[in-house]
Amino acid sequence: MAKRRKSPDSSSDSEDKKPKVKQEQNSDDSSTSDEDGEWNAKDEHKKAKKRGRPVKKQVKVEPKEEEEKEEGEVEDDDEEDELSEFNDGYDDNLMGDEADQQRLANMTEKEREQELFNRSEKREVLKTRFEIERKLRLQKKLELRQSRGSEAALRSNERRRNMEDKRKVKDAIKGLKEQRERKKQKQQKLRAEDIYSSSSDDEDNKAGRKSSSSSSSSSSSSSDESDAEKAKKGGQESGDEEKDELLIEHDEEKDKIEDYVLTLEDLNSIRLSRHKLEKWCYAPFFTETILNCFVRVGIGTVANKGNVYRITQVVEVSEGPKIYKFGAGRTNKVVRLKHGADAKNFRLEFVSNQDFAPNEFDTWKARMEKDRCDLPTKELIEKKRKDISNAINYCYKDSDVESIVREKERFKEAPVNYAMKKTELLKQKEMAQQLGDHAEVERIMQLIDELEEKAKEIDLKRTQNISGISYINERNRMRNIIEAERAIMEEREKKQAGEQSDDPFRRRKSTPMLVHKHKNKVNDEVNSSQDSIDSSQVSLKKESESKKEIEQLNNANSSLKQDKSPGSPFSDLCAVYEDNEYSFNDFVYIEEENELVNLERCYAAISKCIILAEQANNQIVIVDLTDNRIVWRWKAENSNVHPKHVSWFDLPTDAKVIYDNTHLLISTSGGAVAIIEIESKKTVFYMQAGYNAHSIEVLPDGNIVAACSTENHLHVIRVDVNNYPNRIYSKRVHVDFPHNAVWDHKRKVLWSAGLKNIYVFAYNHNCLEPDLILLDQIPIDGDDSHDLFPIYGFDAFWLTTGNHFYTFDIEREEFQYANSVYWWNISSVSSGPDGFPVIILKKKVEWWSDSILSTEGPLIYQHNGFKIYKARYLLPNRFSYSEKDVFKTCFF
Repeated sequence: MAKRRKSPDSSSDSEDKKPKVKQEQNSDDSSTSDEDGEWNAKDEHKKAKKRGRPVKKQVKVEPKEEEEKEEGEVEDDDEEDELSEFNDGYDDNLMGDEADQQRLANMTEKEREQELFNRSEKREVLKTRFEIERKLRLQKKLELRQSRGSEAALRSNERRRNMEDKRKVKDAIKGLKEQRERKKQKQQKLRAEDIYSSSSDDEDNKAGRKSSSSSSSSSSSSSDESDAEKAKKGGQESGDEEKDELLIEHDEEKDKIEDYVLTLEDLNSIRLSRHKLEKWCYAPFFTETILNCFVRVGIGTVANKGNVYRITQVVEVSEGPKIYKFGAGRTNKVVRLKHGADAKNFRLEFVSNQDFAPNEFDTWKARMEKDRCDLPTKELIEKKRKDISNAINYCYKDSDVESIVREKERFKEAPVNYAMKKTELLKQKEMAQQLGDHAEVERIMQLIDELEEKAKEIDLKRTQNISGISYINERNRMRNIIEAERAIMEEREKKQAGEQSDDPFRRRKSTPMLVHKHKNKVNDEVNSSQDSIDSSQVSLKKESESKKEIEQLNNANSSLKQDKSPGSPFSDLCAVYEDNEYSFNDFVYIEEENELVNLERCYAAISKCIILAEQANNQIVIVDLTDNRIVWRWKAENSNVHPKHVSWFDLPTDAKVIYDNTHLLISTSGGAVAIIEIESKKTVFYMQAGYNAHSIEVLPDGNIVAACSTENHLHVIRVDVNNYPNRIYSKRVHVDFPHNAVWDHKRKVLWSAGLKNIYVFAYNHNCLEPDLILLDQIPIDGDDSHDLFPIYGFDAFWLTTGNHFYTFDIEREEFQYANSVYWWNISSVSSGPDGFPVIILKKKVEWWSDSILSTEGPLIYQHNGFKIYKARYLLPNRFSYSEKDVFKTCFF
């Protein structure tokens, strides 16, 4: 630095005229020039001459200052002062100098006010523009300052890297030179010893031979000279060869130095963030991709400095003993990270998302040099870049997806859906039971118990804060029930005493008249109507003929009853069919036209008819068991169901006849529950109750209850025929794994069998806001109940579970094994009067079957291609509904 220092006089003269930017540039030039090489005397003389011309230097600087001002890089403080205050040439009263005031005084009052108004508006515009320009200038100035700072930092970093590279190259060249010198010295020493030893031997020979002639001495001297020349020539050749070898070694060493990475950008290109590790954690290519890549890992915190990070290389991936949360999932993977010569295991959660910082890069590089570790080569960097790119663009196969799902399931703390998990475990238990693997059954039962405990803990946490509110709600519900019953009793007493008066504001009770219930006078009115058309007359005629045929059959039935001894009329009819006294051989089923006749035979119990929930074709069918014919069928796509809701009716699960054999109540696994008018096949009401609705029941006021097993609740639904399937009020009541629901007309309660208990509920009889209140729970001997249905003519239930088949006496609350040759995998049970065998559906494949069996063993019905889920007799259910029960809702 002393070589470029100016004299005190010259420096003092130039300090006032020279800008700061120029001073910084000179200082940078001086520092770089000192490090690059030495100055010779001639250069110093020329520089001294240049420094002696301050005028020329000033001339060169002035254009740069003007140029900087034009670009906006440097602004004087005077310009800032000028722009700091707004001045449009007028004072606060919008008046200028004396001439302007005189001109305003000569104007009329109107002209003066107009002029002042124009000046005020112009001032507002100019002031706004001034503020915007001032802010833009200040912003530009800040940006220039920031860019200068960043450029200076970049220049210093680049200069530092360049100097470091030069220093390393110089050190390498210096080492090569020293190695070359050592080899030269060694070889010269060896050649000198050979030469000196041969000359000393010649002198000894000369001294020993005293009688040698002059000719021999001359020849010996000439031979010595030739040997010296040969040695010199050989030394030159060997020196050239060594020179070539050294040049080759230098080139190889240089290539080796260039093969190693020396920049931060190259290292950042193969850095993996925590975000990528979270995304690829379960992928099949995870281990192969991240090996030899670099990550930024946190190693702790330091006081007054914050978190400390290090650049590390992944050398191994393994599974640790601890499962931890990582991103949206969980894992136990750990990576072995190497920093210099040290290596340690880290969990993936400690990896940073940020890029490597320059100071971290310098620390890593110094540690690698200190521990004498090889830097990553360019070949490795290119390979890892390709691996990362392939991982980003990887196309997952089906096997990969299955592997990822299994990996995630392995580390899940709890299932997402407890009901689905439980259903899956129950199916696995059933398969293990069929295979006779008792150890597997015990293991699955243990898993089910653990799952239930976790579910109960979650439910307790959810409900512990609302226990007080639940108590208040329960108390209010019971009070409403008591008040409603009291009001009903008072109204009944008034009616009996004749004190009841008509209330014009009260909704009158009315009963809808169904088509097949029309009386003769209704038919006469229809036939005599002027607006009736020919098609309606034809249909009424067919209906009357059908009724006449049914009356004839009923008369024949009554006569048969009188002829037989006291007993069940159905057994008598069965005997008649066996003796072929009455036959339907001449009857040909024609769909749509004769369905009414077929169904009336079923209603009159002339034929044994069953209702099937058939899932292969997503239909409800009625079959006449007399000749195994389908006499009625219903599909959602052929009804008045909206096309976008047809998928709700996939996989029917139950079908019950209600309202005195005029309507069907159905449920489906797709979630639909519906009320269907049998005669017209019209869907009177339907809605989405929830996934896997296994059964359904109608309440006394026309509202319905659906048992949704997967979602663990009974869904109480208000039947609103005007607004379905949307805007329907409903209430969910929690029950573990319900598969059924049965209304008890005698006790006014609802029964539902769940996973391990039979639940008894009271109905609040609030038609607009229906709800159920739990009254009792009866434990079941076993678990996983499926069907609960009344035994025809008895105050008892059929009950099926996964492994047992029971009858349940309601009064005694006793379970007894049913008298059946089949006792497990029974989906549904139905019985009838004497002569009707008890029919069951025993699952063949998964959850369905194509045949109906008797409890005594024989086959009752079979239809190849059908997937039947449940089968019921088409008989009135007097356990649940009263006689002559009619369709009703809250609004009828």
